[in-house]
Amino acid sequence: MGHANEMVPKNVNSKSKLGRGGSKDAAGSDLGFSLQRTRFLARLLEAEPGDTVCLEVFDDVRVETHDGQVLAEEDKSSVSGNALTDRSVNLWKTLANWVVAAQEIDISATRFEIYLGRPGGGSFSNLFKAAGTTEEAIAALETVRSDLWGPGPRYPTRGEVADSIAGYVETVFGSITVSAQIIAQLDIEVGSGDQHADLKPIFLSKLVSDDALSDVAQWSHGWVKTRIDRLSEKKQPARISRDEFHRALLNFVRAHDRLDILHSFAGRPTPAQVHSERLRNYVAQLEIVDEDDVSILGAINDYLMAAADRTAWADRGDIDPAAFGRLEGDLERTWSNLKKQVSIEHNKKSPMDRGRLVCLKCLQHRFELGGLALPTHFVPGSFHALSDDLRIGWHPDYRHLLKTHKSRWTPEMVTADGDA
Repeated sequence: MGHANEMVPKNVNSKSKLGRGGSKDAAGSDLGFSLQRTRFLARLLEAEPGDTVCLEVFDDVRVETHDGQVLAEEDKSSVSGNALTDRSVNLWKTLANWVVAAQEIDISATRFEIYLGRPGGGSFSNLFKAAGTTEEAIAALETVRSDLWGPGPRYPTRGEVADSIAGYVETVFGSITVSAQIIAQLDIEVGSGDQHADLKPIFLSKLVSDDALSDVAQWSHGWVKTRIDRLSEKKQPARISRDEFHRALLNFVRAHDRLDILHSFAGRPTPAQVHSERLRNYVAQLEIVDEDDVSILGAINDYLMAAADRTAWADRGDIDPAAFGRLEGDLERTWSNLKKQVSIEHNKKSPMDRGRLVCLKCLQHRFELGGLALPTHFVPGSFHALSDDLRIGWHPDYRHLLKTHKSRWTPEMVTADGDA
Protein backbone atom coordinates (compact mmCIF):
# COMPACT_ATOMS: atom_id res chain seq x y z
CA MET A 1 0.00 0.00 0.00
CA GLY A 2 2.98 2.35 0.47
CA HIS A 3 3.89 4.77 3.22
CA ALA A 4 0.84 6.14 5.00
CA ASN A 5 1.82 9.76 4.43
CA GLU A 6 2.88 9.42 0.77
CA MET A 7 0.37 7.07 -0.87
CA VAL A 8 0.31 6.71 -4.65
CA PRO A 9 -2.57 8.74 -6.15
CA LYS A 10 -5.21 6.82 -8.03
CA ASN A 11 -7.10 7.85 -11.17
CA VAL A 12 -5.18 11.11 -11.50
CA ASN A 13 -3.39 12.52 -14.53
CA SER A 14 -0.35 14.09 -12.89
CA LYS A 15 0.72 15.90 -16.07
CA SER A 16 -2.17 18.36 -16.20
CA LYS A 17 -4.72 20.03 -14.03
CA LEU A 18 -7.62 17.77 -13.12
CA GLY A 19 -10.68 18.40 -15.25
CA ARG A 20 -13.44 20.77 -14.26
CA GLY A 21 -15.80 18.02 -15.44
CA GLY A 22 -18.74 16.56 -13.65
CA SER A 23 -22.25 17.16 -14.84
CA LYS A 24 -23.86 20.46 -13.95
CA ASP A 25 -27.28 21.65 -14.86
CA ALA A 26 -27.44 24.66 -17.17
CA ALA A 27 -28.38 27.10 -14.41
CA GLY A 28 -25.49 26.00 -12.21
CA SER A 29 -23.02 26.28 -15.07
CA ASP A 30 -24.21 29.78 -15.98
CA LEU A 31 -24.00 30.85 -12.34
CA GLY A 32 -20.45 29.55 -12.05
CA PHE A 33 -19.36 31.46 -15.13
CA SER A 34 -21.03 34.61 -13.85
CA LEU A 35 -19.35 34.23 -10.45
CA GLN A 36 -15.91 33.87 -12.05
CA ARG A 37 -16.37 37.09 -14.04
CA THR A 38 -17.66 38.90 -10.95
CA ARG A 39 -14.74 37.69 -8.84
CA PHE A 40 -12.36 38.65 -11.65
CA LEU A 41 -13.79 42.17 -11.50
CA ALA A 42 -13.57 42.22 -7.68
CA ARG A 43 -9.90 41.25 -7.84
CA LEU A 44 -9.20 43.99 -10.40
CA LEU A 45 -10.85 46.53 -8.10
CA GLU A 46 -8.86 45.37 -5.06
CA ALA A 47 -5.50 44.82 -6.80
CA GLU A 48 -2.42 46.91 -6.05
CA PRO A 49 -0.52 48.99 -8.61
CA GLY A 50 1.57 46.71 -10.82
CA ASP A 51 -0.61 43.61 -10.24
CA THR A 52 -2.12 41.49 -13.02
CA VAL A 53 -5.38 39.54 -12.74
CA CYS A 54 -5.96 36.41 -14.82
CA LEU A 55 -9.05 34.37 -15.66
CA GLU A 56 -8.71 30.59 -15.82
CA VAL A 57 -4.92 30.54 -15.94
CA PHE A 58 -4.30 27.49 -13.69
CA ASP A 59 -7.12 28.76 -11.44
CA ASP A 60 -10.55 30.36 -11.84
CA VAL A 61 -9.10 33.74 -10.88
CA ARG A 62 -5.42 34.40 -10.34
CA VAL A 63 -3.67 37.52 -9.10
CA GLU A 64 0.01 37.93 -9.96
CA THR A 65 1.32 40.69 -7.71
CA HIS A 66 3.94 43.31 -8.46
CA ASP A 67 6.34 41.68 -5.97
CA GLY A 68 6.21 38.17 -7.44
CA GLN A 69 3.53 36.66 -5.20
CA VAL A 70 0.47 34.79 -6.49
CA LEU A 71 -3.11 34.46 -5.25
CA ALA A 72 -4.83 31.38 -6.67
CA GLU A 73 -8.61 31.54 -6.27
CA GLU A 74 -11.17 28.85 -7.05
CA ASP A 75 -14.80 29.97 -7.14
CA LYS A 76 -17.64 27.70 -6.06
CA SER A 77 -21.30 28.42 -6.68
CA SER A 78 -24.57 26.58 -6.61
CA VAL A 79 -28.12 27.53 -7.43
CA SER A 80 -29.10 26.31 -3.97
CA GLY A 81 -27.53 24.38 -1.14
CA ASN A 82 -23.98 24.12 0.13
CA ALA A 83 -21.16 23.99 -2.43
CA LEU A 84 -18.50 22.93 0.08
CA THR A 85 -19.77 20.04 2.18
CA ASP A 86 -17.30 17.56 3.64
CA ARG A 87 -17.76 15.08 0.79
CA SER A 88 -18.39 17.53 -2.01
CA VAL A 89 -16.61 17.16 -5.33
CA ASN A 90 -15.97 20.93 -5.18
CA LEU A 91 -13.77 20.64 -2.10
CA TRP A 92 -11.75 17.59 -3.01
CA LYS A 93 -11.28 18.36 -6.69
CA THR A 94 -10.01 21.84 -5.83
CA LEU A 95 -7.47 20.55 -3.33
CA ALA A 96 -6.35 17.77 -5.70
CA ASN A 97 -5.97 20.22 -8.58
CA TRP A 98 -3.68 22.37 -6.48
CA VAL A 99 -1.62 19.34 -5.40
CA VAL A 100 -1.12 18.37 -9.05
CA ALA A 101 -0.40 21.99 -10.07
CA ALA A 102 2.26 22.19 -7.34
CA GLN A 103 4.60 20.48 -9.82
CA GLU A 104 4.52 23.66 -11.91
CA ILE A 105 4.17 26.48 -9.35
CA ASP A 106 6.11 27.86 -6.40
CA ILE A 107 3.91 26.99 -3.41
CA SER A 108 5.93 29.18 -1.05
CA ALA A 109 5.01 32.26 -3.13
CA THR A 110 1.35 31.32 -3.55
CA ARG A 111 -1.72 31.98 -1.43
CA PHE A 112 -4.76 29.81 -2.07
CA GLU A 113 -8.39 30.78 -1.71
CA ILE A 114 -11.73 29.10 -2.17
CA TYR A 115 -14.55 31.58 -2.68
CA LEU A 116 -18.13 30.49 -2.02
CA GLY A 117 -20.78 32.51 -3.75
CA ARG A 118 -23.25 31.90 -0.94
CA PRO A 119 -22.95 30.86 2.73
CA GLY A 120 -21.79 27.29 3.16
CA GLY A 121 -18.89 25.10 4.22
CA GLY A 122 -18.38 22.07 6.42
CA SER A 123 -16.31 20.68 9.25
CA PHE A 124 -13.48 19.61 6.93
CA SER A 125 -13.17 23.01 5.24
CA ASN A 126 -13.35 24.72 8.64
CA LEU A 127 -10.44 22.59 9.86
CA PHE A 128 -8.42 23.43 6.77
CA LYS A 129 -9.17 27.13 7.02
CA ALA A 130 -8.12 27.24 10.69
CA ALA A 131 -4.73 25.66 9.97
CA GLY A 132 -2.19 28.46 9.87
CA THR A 133 1.03 26.43 9.83
CA THR A 134 2.24 23.32 8.03
CA GLU A 135 2.14 21.38 11.31
CA GLU A 136 -1.48 22.41 11.95
CA ALA A 137 -2.35 21.51 8.37
CA ILE A 138 -0.86 18.02 8.73
CA ALA A 139 -2.87 17.53 11.91
CA ALA A 140 -6.05 18.65 10.14
CA LEU A 141 -5.38 16.31 7.22
CA GLU A 142 -4.78 13.38 9.56
CA THR A 143 -8.06 14.10 11.37
CA VAL A 144 -9.98 14.24 8.10
CA ARG A 145 -8.26 11.12 6.74
CA SER A 146 -9.25 9.18 9.84
CA ASP A 147 -12.84 10.38 9.42
CA LEU A 148 -12.99 9.30 5.76
CA TRP A 149 -10.83 6.17 5.80
CA GLY A 150 -11.01 5.05 9.39
CA PRO A 151 -8.02 4.78 11.74
CA GLY A 152 -4.60 4.00 10.35
CA PRO A 153 -2.55 2.22 9.49
CA ARG A 154 -5.16 -0.12 7.93
CA TYR A 155 -7.74 2.57 7.02
CA PRO A 156 -10.62 0.08 6.98
CA THR A 157 -13.18 2.37 5.26
CA ARG A 158 -10.85 3.67 2.56
CA GLY A 159 -12.67 1.68 -0.11
CA GLU A 160 -16.05 3.07 0.92
CA VAL A 161 -15.35 6.64 -0.20
CA ALA A 162 -17.75 7.67 -2.97
CA ASP A 163 -16.43 7.18 -6.49
CA SER A 164 -17.10 10.86 -7.29
CA ILE A 165 -14.37 12.01 -4.90
CA ALA A 166 -12.23 8.88 -4.31
CA GLY A 167 -9.54 9.80 -6.83
CA TYR A 168 -9.27 13.36 -5.57
CA VAL A 169 -9.06 12.19 -1.94
CA GLU A 170 -6.29 9.75 -2.88
CA THR A 171 -4.33 12.59 -4.49
CA VAL A 172 -4.63 14.84 -1.44
CA PHE A 173 -3.66 12.15 1.07
CA GLY A 174 -1.07 10.67 -1.29
CA SER A 175 0.97 13.87 -1.06
CA ILE A 176 0.45 14.94 2.53
CA THR A 177 3.53 17.18 2.62
CA VAL A 178 2.43 19.15 -0.44
CA SER A 179 -1.20 19.22 0.66
CA ALA A 180 -0.20 20.57 4.07
CA GLN A 181 1.82 23.39 2.51
CA ILE A 182 -1.21 24.37 0.43
CA ILE A 183 -3.69 24.18 3.30
CA ALA A 184 -1.40 26.24 5.55
CA GLN A 185 -1.80 29.05 3.01
CA LEU A 186 -5.48 28.45 2.30
CA ASP A 187 -8.30 30.86 3.01
CA ILE A 188 -12.02 30.34 2.44
CA GLU A 189 -14.16 33.40 1.77
CA VAL A 190 -17.94 33.37 1.67
CA GLY A 191 -20.21 35.69 -0.29
CA SER A 192 -23.73 36.69 0.61
CA GLY A 193 -25.40 34.97 -2.34
CA ASP A 194 -25.88 38.33 -4.08
CA GLN A 195 -22.82 38.92 -6.23
CA HIS A 196 -23.72 42.49 -7.13
CA ALA A 197 -24.39 43.46 -3.52
CA ASP A 198 -20.99 42.02 -2.56
CA LEU A 199 -19.32 44.29 -5.12
CA LYS A 200 -21.03 47.44 -3.84
CA PRO A 201 -18.67 48.27 -0.93
CA ILE A 202 -15.66 47.72 -3.19
CA PHE A 203 -17.01 50.22 -5.74
CA LEU A 204 -17.92 52.71 -3.02
CA SER A 205 -14.36 52.49 -1.66
CA LYS A 206 -13.22 53.81 -5.05
CA LEU A 207 -15.19 57.05 -4.46
CA VAL A 208 -18.08 55.94 -6.67
CA SER A 209 -21.28 57.59 -5.46
CA ASP A 210 -24.46 55.65 -4.68
CA ASP A 211 -26.19 57.47 -7.52
CA ALA A 212 -23.66 56.33 -10.10
CA LEU A 213 -23.01 52.86 -8.67
CA SER A 214 -25.32 50.97 -11.03
CA ASP A 215 -23.91 52.65 -14.15
CA VAL A 216 -20.29 52.22 -13.03
CA ALA A 217 -20.82 48.55 -12.15
CA GLN A 218 -22.52 47.86 -15.48
CA TRP A 219 -19.73 49.63 -17.37
CA SER A 220 -17.07 47.68 -15.42
CA HIS A 221 -18.66 44.33 -16.20
CA GLY A 222 -18.89 45.29 -19.87
CA TRP A 223 -15.30 46.54 -19.99
CA VAL A 224 -14.01 43.30 -18.47
CA LYS A 225 -16.09 41.15 -20.84
CA THR A 226 -14.91 43.09 -23.89
CA ARG A 227 -11.24 42.82 -22.89
CA ILE A 228 -11.52 39.09 -22.14
CA ASP A 229 -13.37 38.42 -25.42
CA ARG A 230 -10.71 40.28 -27.41
CA LEU A 231 -7.93 38.31 -25.78
CA SER A 232 -9.81 35.08 -26.40
CA GLU A 233 -10.27 35.93 -30.08
CA LYS A 234 -6.51 36.37 -30.33
CA LYS A 235 -6.04 33.05 -28.49
CA GLN A 236 -4.22 34.88 -25.72
CA PRO A 237 -4.55 34.23 -21.96
CA ALA A 238 -7.12 36.43 -20.20
CA ARG A 239 -4.64 38.63 -18.32
CA ILE A 240 -5.53 42.23 -17.49
CA SER A 241 -3.30 44.63 -15.63
CA ARG A 242 -4.76 46.40 -12.65
CA ASP A 243 -3.29 49.70 -13.85
CA GLU A 244 -4.99 49.50 -17.25
CA PHE A 245 -8.35 48.79 -15.66
CA HIS A 246 -8.04 51.51 -13.01
CA ARG A 247 -7.15 54.15 -15.60
CA ALA A 248 -10.22 53.23 -17.63
CA LEU A 249 -12.41 53.10 -14.50
CA LEU A 250 -11.21 56.49 -13.27
CA ASN A 251 -11.87 58.07 -16.65
CA PHE A 252 -15.41 56.64 -16.73
CA VAL A 253 -16.15 57.75 -13.16
CA ARG A 254 -14.95 61.28 -13.88
CA ALA A 255 -17.14 61.50 -16.96
CA HIS A 256 -20.28 59.98 -15.43
CA ASP A 257 -20.17 60.57 -11.68
CA ARG A 258 -20.33 63.76 -9.69
CA LEU A 259 -16.81 63.22 -8.38
CA ASP A 260 -14.96 66.51 -8.69
CA ILE A 261 -12.73 66.59 -5.62
CA LEU A 262 -10.28 64.18 -4.08
CA HIS A 263 -11.23 63.50 -0.49
CA SER A 264 -8.56 63.58 2.16
CA PHE A 265 -7.86 60.49 4.25
CA ALA A 266 -5.17 62.17 6.35
CA GLY A 267 -5.76 62.76 10.02
CA ARG A 268 -4.29 65.60 12.03
CA PRO A 269 -0.62 64.82 12.81
CA THR A 270 0.20 64.07 16.43
CA PRO A 271 2.63 66.25 18.45
CA ALA A 272 5.19 63.45 18.21
CA GLN A 273 4.89 63.36 14.41
CA VAL A 274 5.24 67.14 14.23
CA HIS A 275 8.27 67.11 16.52
CA SER A 276 9.99 64.44 14.40
CA GLU A 277 10.03 66.87 11.46
CA ARG A 278 12.04 69.60 13.19
CA LEU A 279 15.33 68.90 11.39
CA ARG A 280 13.94 68.33 7.89
CA ASN A 281 15.17 70.44 4.97
CA TYR A 282 11.79 71.98 4.28
CA VAL A 283 11.62 73.30 7.86
CA ALA A 284 15.13 74.71 7.59
CA GLN A 285 14.19 76.38 4.30
CA LEU A 286 11.35 78.22 6.05
CA GLU A 287 13.61 79.22 8.94
CA ILE A 288 16.17 80.65 6.51
CA VAL A 289 13.58 83.13 5.17
CA ASP A 290 12.50 83.88 8.75
CA GLU A 291 8.99 82.44 8.63
CA ASP A 292 7.31 82.56 12.04
CA ASP A 293 6.67 79.52 14.20
CA VAL A 294 2.95 79.38 13.41
CA SER A 295 3.68 79.24 9.67
CA ILE A 296 6.29 76.53 10.17
CA LEU A 297 3.93 74.35 12.21
CA GLY A 298 1.27 74.83 9.56
CA ALA A 299 3.78 73.76 6.92
CA ILE A 300 4.59 70.61 8.89
CA ASN A 301 0.91 69.73 9.13
CA ASP A 302 0.47 70.31 5.38
CA TYR A 303 3.55 68.23 4.54
CA LEU A 304 2.52 65.24 6.68
CA MET A 305 -1.12 65.29 5.58
CA ALA A 306 -0.17 65.56 1.89
CA ALA A 307 2.20 62.61 2.26
CA ALA A 308 -0.55 60.53 3.90
CA ASP A 309 -3.06 61.39 1.17
CA ARG A 310 -0.56 60.70 -1.60
CA THR A 311 -0.05 57.19 -0.24
CA ALA A 312 -3.78 56.59 0.36
CA TRP A 313 -4.83 57.73 -3.13
CA ALA A 314 -2.15 55.62 -4.80
CA ASP A 315 -2.99 52.53 -2.71
CA ARG A 316 -6.71 52.89 -3.39
CA GLY A 317 -6.16 53.48 -7.09
CA ASP A 318 -7.96 56.85 -6.99
CA ILE A 319 -5.13 58.48 -8.93
CA ASP A 320 -2.76 57.14 -11.56
CA PRO A 321 0.70 57.25 -9.91
CA ALA A 322 2.09 58.99 -13.00
CA ALA A 323 -0.18 61.96 -12.21
CA PHE A 324 1.89 62.75 -9.12
CA GLY A 325 5.00 63.07 -11.26
CA ARG A 326 3.20 65.43 -13.63
CA LEU A 327 2.02 67.54 -10.70
CA GLU A 328 5.57 67.81 -9.35
CA GLY A 329 6.72 69.04 -12.74
CA ASP A 330 3.97 71.66 -12.74
CA LEU A 331 4.93 72.78 -9.23
CA GLU A 332 8.60 73.13 -10.16
CA ARG A 333 7.76 75.21 -13.25
CA THR A 334 5.45 77.41 -11.20
CA TRP A 335 8.18 77.95 -8.59
CA SER A 336 10.72 78.81 -11.28
CA ASN A 337 8.40 81.31 -12.95
CA LEU A 338 7.38 82.95 -9.68
CA LYS A 339 11.00 83.19 -8.56
CA LYS A 340 11.86 85.06 -11.78
CA GLN A 341 8.80 87.31 -11.42
CA VAL A 342 9.65 88.23 -7.82
CA SER A 343 13.30 88.84 -8.73
CA ILE A 344 12.25 91.32 -11.44
CA GLU A 345 9.38 93.07 -9.64
CA HIS A 346 10.97 93.22 -6.19
CA ASN A 347 14.67 93.49 -6.94
CA LYS A 348 15.13 96.12 -4.21
CA LYS A 349 13.88 93.83 -1.47
CA SER A 350 16.33 91.78 0.59
CA PRO A 351 17.02 88.17 -0.48
CA MET A 352 15.17 86.98 2.65
CA ASP A 353 12.08 89.04 1.82
CA ARG A 354 12.11 87.87 -1.80
CA GLY A 355 12.36 84.28 -0.61
CA ARG A 356 9.44 84.71 1.76
CA LEU A 357 7.41 86.26 -1.07
CA VAL A 358 8.19 83.40 -3.47
CA CYS A 359 7.08 80.94 -0.78
CA LEU A 360 3.83 82.81 -0.16
CA LYS A 361 2.97 82.99 -3.87
CA CYS A 362 3.71 79.28 -4.38
CA LEU A 363 1.62 78.17 -1.41
CA GLN A 364 -1.33 80.23 -2.63
CA HIS A 365 -1.30 78.54 -6.03
CA ARG A 366 -4.06 76.06 -6.91
CA PHE A 367 -3.76 72.92 -9.01
CA GLU A 368 -5.86 69.89 -9.93
CA LEU A 369 -4.65 66.30 -9.90
CA GLY A 370 -6.02 64.08 -12.61
CA GLY A 371 -8.74 66.66 -13.27
CA LEU A 372 -9.88 66.67 -9.64
CA ALA A 373 -9.73 69.48 -7.10
CA LEU A 374 -7.33 68.94 -4.21
CA PRO A 375 -7.71 69.43 -0.43
CA THR A 376 -6.29 72.77 0.69
CA HIS A 377 -3.26 71.21 2.39
CA PHE A 378 -2.10 69.14 -0.57
CA VAL A 379 -0.47 71.73 -2.86
CA PRO A 380 1.38 73.50 0.00
CA GLY A 381 2.45 70.12 1.38
CA SER A 382 3.69 69.08 -2.07
CA PHE A 383 5.71 72.29 -2.43
CA HIS A 384 7.29 71.55 0.96
CA ALA A 385 8.11 68.01 -0.21
CA LEU A 386 9.98 69.46 -3.19
CA SER A 387 11.83 71.88 -0.93
CA ASP A 388 12.72 68.98 1.35
CA ASP A 389 14.34 67.25 -1.65
CA LEU A 390 16.07 70.58 -2.51
CA ARG A 391 14.43 70.57 -5.94
CA ILE A 392 13.16 74.06 -5.10
CA GLY A 393 14.08 76.65 -2.48
CA TRP A 394 12.77 79.91 -1.10
CA HIS A 395 15.92 81.95 -0.42
CA PRO A 396 17.85 82.77 -3.61
CA ASP A 397 20.96 81.19 -2.06
CA TYR A 398 19.17 78.34 -0.22
CA ARG A 399 21.61 75.56 -1.13
CA HIS A 400 24.61 77.39 0.33
CA LEU A 401 22.78 78.62 3.44
CA LEU A 402 21.46 75.15 4.28
CA LYS A 403 25.02 73.87 4.71
CA THR A 404 25.58 76.05 7.78
CA HIS A 405 22.02 76.49 9.04
CA LYS A 406 21.23 75.66 12.67
CA SER A 407 17.63 74.94 13.60
CA ARG A 408 15.88 77.35 15.93
CA TRP A 409 13.35 74.66 16.88
CA THR A 410 12.41 74.30 20.55
CA PRO A 411 10.03 71.78 22.13
CA GLU A 412 7.83 74.67 23.30
CA MET A 413 6.81 75.27 19.66
CA VAL A 414 4.43 72.30 19.91
CA THR A 415 1.58 72.16 22.39
CA ALA A 416 -0.43 69.14 23.45
CA ASP A 417 -2.74 69.33 20.44
CA GLY A 418 0.04 69.81 17.91
CA ASP A 419 -0.67 73.50 17.26
CA ALA A 420 1.44 76.53 17.99
